[in-house]
Amino acid sequence: MTGLGKVIASEAMVSTFNNWGWPLWMMYLTGALEIIFALGLVFNRFVRISAMLLSIMMVVAVVVHIVNGETFIMPAILAILAIMVAKHPKKKAKLA
Repeated sequence: MTGLGKVIASEAMVSTFNNWGWPLWMMYLTGALEIIFALGLVFNRFVRISAMLLSIMMVVAVVVHIVNGETFIMPAILAILAIMVAKHPKKKAKLA
């Protein structure tokens, strides 16, 4: 997830969206949603919905990367993690 890079219109993100033929407003919208959904994971009240929406975004990202012949491992991993959080939002990780 490179939400911040999209919102600040980093050169790499602008180039990527231009190569895909997508309008730049889509880059800003995608970045803002990624940041909002990621922040939602911090607040118990919004964990499940944020994780569900983030998982949908990451599945779409996987498809977009595949269609454009790009590597898709990072959005795939993030999609799996978001799905796991959406299914079990109250579980706490056991550390050591």
